Amino acid sequence: MSVEHSEAWGPPWGPSAEPGRELHNPGRRGTGPFVDAVVSAGPEVLDWSLLKDLEGQETDPSISVLLGTTPASKLSPLDVWRLHRLSRKALERLHREVRGDPLASLETRLARAVGAADVSPSAEGLGVFVSARQMAIVRLPFAPRERTVVDPTFATRDILFALQHFPRYRLVTLSGNFPRVLEGRGLQMVEVMGPTGADQSASFPRPLRNPGEGGPNPGRWTSALARGGAAIKAAERALDQRVAVSGELPVVVVAPARLLAGFRSSSRHAGAVIGEVRGDHPRAGADELAKLAEPILTAWRAQHRVRQVSSLKAAERSGPVVWGLAKSWDGVLEGRARHLWVDQGYAIPARLSDEDRALDVTWDPEAVGVNDDVVDDLIRKAALSGVPVDIVPWLAAANPAPVALQLCG
Repeated sequence: MSVEHSEAWGPPWGPSAEPGRELHNPGRRGTGPFVDAVVSAGPEVLDWSLLKDLEGQETDPSISVLLGTTPASKLSPLDVWRLHRLSRKALERLHREVRGDPLASLETRLARAVGAADVSPSAEGLGVFVSARQMAIVRLPFAPRERTVVDPTFATRDILFALQHFPRYRLVTLSGNFPRVLEGRGLQMVEVMGPTGADQSASFPRPLRNPGEGGPNPGRWTSALARGGAAIKAAERALDQRVAVSGELPVVVVAPARLLAGFRSSSRHAGAVIGEVRGDHPRAGADELAKLAEPILTAWRAQHRVRQVSSLKAAERSGPVVWGLAKSWDGVLEGRARHLWVDQGYAIPARLSDEDRALDVTWDPEAVGVNDDVVDDLIRKAALSGVPVDIVPWLAAANPAPVALQLCG
C-alpha cells in the first residue's frame, strides 16, 4: 500500500473555511427540558457553530473538564475514574466560591453531564462543559491537557485547536461492488453511504452471458475498463448526493492504482481530493479506513503548522507585532488586534479587575477570584471581536511568552 497527499487543502482560518459543517441551534441549550435533551443526546457534533455557541456565553461560574480518553463505544473504567476525579476538583472549587441554590443546581447539572459522558461513545479526548445556562459533552480527536477549569467562561481553546488541526473530511472507496463514503474528523469516521444504502444494481454493469447461454450464471464478465468506468461513475453519484446533503469537504480516495488514476483524470470532484491511498479494501471497517487515511491527515497538519508559523513571520516583517500576554491583552481590549497566535499549551492564571482592563498574573489558579487561565479569556475575546486566532503547537520555542498579536496600522 502506498499513501499520497496533496497540498491543495488550504488552512481553515474560520467557520467559512469548513463548508458543509452541521449547524446548531444556539437556543437549544439551557435549563429544564433543554438540558434533558442535551444530556440524553450524548456528545455534541464538533463544529464551528458549537465553538461559537460556547464562546458566546459568559455565566460565572462555568465549569470545563478536559481529558484524554480511549476511543470506544463508551468510556473505559479508568477514564470514568479520571473524569470523576476531575469533576470532584470542580466541586471543591464550587464549594469555596458558590453558596445556596446556585451551588445545588450546579452540582446536579455537573453530575448529570458526567453521568451522561460515562456511557457515551468516547474518542481520543473529552470535554464536559456545564454552567447555569449551558451543558455540552464534546468528543475531541486528540488528547487535550488534563485539567479542570472553573471560570466566568468556558475553556474552549481545545475545541478551536481540534477544528483547525483536525478538519472534517470525506473518504470514498472505489473497490468491491459499490462505492462507500465515510465522513468525520480524525479517526472518528461514520459510513454515510455503503452496502446498506447503495443501489448496487446501478453501481456496476451486469455481467454478460455468452451467446445461447441461459440460467443465472454468466459465462463472461464485462471488461475491467468498463467496470472501472462504472465504479468511478457510481462514486460520482455518491459524492454528488453527499455534497447536496452536507456540502463540499476535502476528500481522501481509497482505491487500486488504475481506479485512482481514472478518478483523478475524470472526476468532477478531483479538485477536492487532498490525498490518495492505493489498495483494494472492500471489506475494511470505518476504523481501519480512517487509519489508512491518517498519514495523509498527519502530513496536512504538519503543513498547516508551517503555514501558521509562516503567517506569523510575514506579519513580523510587515509589522507591528507584539509578544507577551499583557501587550496582547491590551491590544485586543483596545480594538487594535489584527491576528493572534497562541501556543497550544500556554496557560496563565490571573485576577481581572477594572472591567477586565487590569490583569494581575498569579501562580495560584485555585485562589478565590482568580481566573484559571486568562489566556483562554484572551482567545475568546479576540475571536468574539472577529480577530483570526491560530493555536500553534510549540510556539513556546520561539518566545518565552508564547503569545503574539499583530496590531492594526
